[in-house]
Amino acid sequence: MESLNVALPDAQRIYLKVSPATELPEDIVREIFIAAMPRLRDIDNGMSPKECPLLLCQICSAWRHLAFTTPRLWASLRIRVDLADICTPSRMQQLADKATQWLSRSGALPLSISLYSQIMGSGCDVSPLFSALAAFSSRWKDIEVAPPFPDSLEALSQLSVEKVPMLTSVSLEKRCCEGVPLPCHLLPLLTAPSLRSLCIVNEDNLADLQLHWTNLTHLALLAQERWTSLTIHTILAILGQCSQLETCELDLTGYDDDPALAILSPVSLPHLRRLIVRDEIGPTESSKLFMNLQLPDVRSLMYFGFSEEGDPGPPSHMFYPSLEHLSLSISGLLTSNLISALQRVSSLCELGLHVEPVLPPAMDFQEPSPDPCFLEYFTNTSGPLLLPNLSRLWLEGLYAVSDNSLLHFIESRSAAPSSKLTQITAHFARLMQGNVEPLLAAARASDMKLQLVFQPPSPPPSIFE
Repeated sequence: MESLNVALPDAQRIYLKVSPATELPEDIVREIFIAAMPRLRDIDNGMSPKECPLLLCQICSAWRHLAFTTPRLWASLRIRVDLADICTPSRMQQLADKATQWLSRSGALPLSISLYSQIMGSGCDVSPLFSALAAFSSRWKDIEVAPPFPDSLEALSQLSVEKVPMLTSVSLEKRCCEGVPLPCHLLPLLTAPSLRSLCIVNEDNLADLQLHWTNLTHLALLAQERWTSLTIHTILAILGQCSQLETCELDLTGYDDDPALAILSPVSLPHLRRLIVRDEIGPTESSKLFMNLQLPDVRSLMYFGFSEEGDPGPPSHMFYPSLEHLSLSISGLLTSNLISALQRVSSLCELGLHVEPVLPPAMDFQEPSPDPCFLEYFTNTSGPLLLPNLSRLWLEGLYAVSDNSLLHFIESRSAAPSSKLTQITAHFARLMQGNVEPLLAAARASDMKLQLVFQPPSPPPSIFE
């Protein structure tokens, strides 16, 4: 026994040398645990043992104790209910019990909860899970729900405004059949005065929504299903009630067929700083939105669209003079229309082009071809420099632009006295054409950060594989 008492301290010293993490103070370990947590949207199923925090609980008993007693690790929960789950009352109750146990460890912290489901139609009662989550409604802060069918929201419909005093963000996605509206009018929680952020996906009956629109600072009206129709008239009617918006994300998917709706009322959003628009109706129609949207202080715009026959270019009214950050993904955009549009935004600091601009076809029956020389317009020395305040340029989907063209652009732009360009990221949809060292040397000579990515498209799968 005496020899055992002598051996124990030696074993402890060896353990500490092999595992120096055990010497760290508990508060440091807790901060490391928190830093290791993934973002809620980056995980598929938050209750997976392969993800933190459950992964941390499998290392040793000391770490398990620390994890269980660190509330911030359990204040976020993402639950995925998919076809791999057995939709039986017992299975759903087990899932509800796990959610209750998880959230019980979060102390008194505000909660971020995401419930995602790929189960369509009825036949799977998820009300036990909704009821379990509703038991913690007094601490709900951010809620994201993609229910399998409208009836599954019945548990949420029982929540009064008084039961969600901390609620600031709600995201609802309709994943049910066409023509079946979300029972938004049955969700009193949407009228919470603390609500500041709202995201509605696949719902075109927006007039039924009852909430304090004037309190919102973030709004997203999205359409991920072909049957969702978000028209310009509907969107402007909603935005007209949201005078405090700071960020907005819109999907344009529907046309106003009623002539009575052709007359649109202008909407002013004086506090809006960031706007994202996905245009599926074409610039001719979408220009009606920008013509009636007054954004005196917008700083950032992301626009995804396409060019119509004859290419009138992107909606001219969307190039607000106050823009500092612009990201464009427009298939079939003529270089001339791009340059003409960029001349309206001289204050631009960051520009992202996610599709290579094109040249007009020589013959009517020909397709437009990518423009290998469009970067030359950014280095014009015969007149004022295009986008003189540009500090960062992001180019994606490059194919026709050669390595030498990019080299010439870097050298010419750097030589311009008024140029402020300090960072370029270029993604090529092809293999490199030779030695890229001249490109890197030119970037180093001008103190410019240069990132090059060469990734040709993957070949189609073989029929013999």
